[in-house]
This record gives sequence, C-alpha cells and structure tokens, in this order.
Amino acid sequence: MENDIVVPECVICGFKLSNSAMVPSKLQRHLVTNHPSLSTKDKSYFERSLSSKIKQVKVFEKQVCVSEKAQVASYEIAELIAVNLKSHNLAEEIILPSCRKIVKTMIGGSADIDICKIPLSNDTIHRRIKDMSENIEQNTAKTLSNSNFALQVEETTYIIGNAQLIAFFQQDGATCPTARATIDLLKDTFGDHLISRFGPVNWPPRSCDLTPLDYFLWGYVKSLVYADKPHTLDHLEDNIRRVFADIRPQMLEKVIENWTSRLDYIRASRGSPMPEIILKM
Repeated sequence: MENDIVVPECVICGFKLSNSAMVPSKLQRHLVTNHPSLSTKDKSYFERSLSSKIKQVKVFEKQVCVSEKAQVASYEIAELIAVNLKSHNLAEEIILPSCRKIVKTMIGGSADIDICKIPLSNDTIHRRIKDMSENIEQNTAKTLSNSNFALQVEETTYIIGNAQLIAFFQQDGATCPTARATIDLLKDTFGDHLISRFGPVNWPPRSCDLTPLDYFLWGYVKSLVYADKPHTLDHLEDNIRRVFADIRPQMLEKVIENWTSRLDYIRASRGSPMPEIILKM
C-alpha cells in the first residue's frame, strides 16, 4: 500500500506491478522471465508463500514497532530526568536495567522483554526533553493571559545610593497556572521573587483580604456581567467589556482607600483574621 492506495506486487520478489500488468498473459510472462524455476508450481504454493510473507511482516512489526504505551513511558522517564537535572544516559544505563530486574523478579515471564522496547537511548531522551520544552514559553504565555496575577513592585537602594526596582510576580490561588513547566519558567524569569503555589515565596496569610482583585473587582464585575443573564458567548464578552469600560477613576480611588484601611487593620492586629470591611461606592 502506498499513499493509501493498494499496489499489487509479486509474492516472490516483491516487485511492484502496474494495473496494466495484472492481465494473465503479463503475469505469466513475469513468472517465466523472473522465476523460471517456479513456473510449474500450482496455486497453493503461491498462497502458502503469501501467508508466510504476511506472518513475517507481523513478526517484524511486533519486534520493531514501538507501542503507544512504550512511547508514553519514554516521555515520562525523560521528564523525570529533566526535572531532576540528571544525565540523559541515566535512562539507558541505570533506569532500564533496574526496571528489567524489578519486573523480572516481581512479575516474571516475558515482561522484562517488553520493558526493553521502551526507547531510552541518550539521543532519544535528548529529543524527548527538547520536544516537551519546545513550546513551554508559548504555553505559559497563553496560560497567564487567561489567569489572574499581580505584580508587586517595590524600590530599594544599593549601598552606593543607586535605586533598584524589585518586582514580585504573584499568581492567584487557582491551580491551573501552577503546572510544573509554568512554575519552572517563572522561577527562571523572576527567581526568588515569585509568590505562588509551589513557588519560592508562599502566599501571605489571608492575602485575598488585601488584594483588590479579590475583594472588589471580580465580585463587582460578575454581579453586573450576569445581571441580564447572557445566553451567548458574544453577549457575555460584550457585557465584560462594557463593565470594565464603565469603571471610573473615582471608583478606583475608593478601592485604594479601602485597601489602606485593610492594611492598617492587618498591621494593628498583627495579621489576625479580618472582619468584613464594607467597600462603599
């Protein structure tokens, strides 16, 4: 079969035959010319030859082809090696022999032979890691564009008097933007200035009490966006754009005033739970 088209071929030599060569006279000519010693064989001989060839192909595919499970296992081991910053040849030299011994001892049979079908060569692990990391930046940018986060900006001064801007990247409490690849990229970008689940800096106690996005924006926007119960995605998007466009500077000033009140309470109570501070608009 070539390009999903069945192409006839000789069962003896594998020569591809054109459709025009399938007439009996031309088939006979091919047999006598290329296989004269078989020209007197009957039909059953060629049927047995075809059956034997099909069996050989199946055995070859079974031995050579890599199953989907073996491919998945190869990627999972490559991920473990990348995450733990280990040498690529560890998979073939240590992990594979260890897995064979474990499986042979615990399960027996031919299970250890199946383990050998997992592609774990040095070059394969390198390709797997490259494949997995190829689109991390794009995927992270896409994830962050659909999640809530904040940048905390502070200013400090060197001993010599030069100003230094310090930025902290802070995500919300959702788990969707905290995938391992995302956190690794954020750590590479922001270092220790990352406030997130699984990040180097833990979330401050009851941090939602001090986050305007949490105590004001999301609840305010949601209450107005769903006021007319939108039934289509376009309607919902129009409502979101309209509500955000209607937020005025005077409203944001009151939000900041409320934030300072919350901050004063947290300082005075040394971080104790906060009673509800009403945001009057």
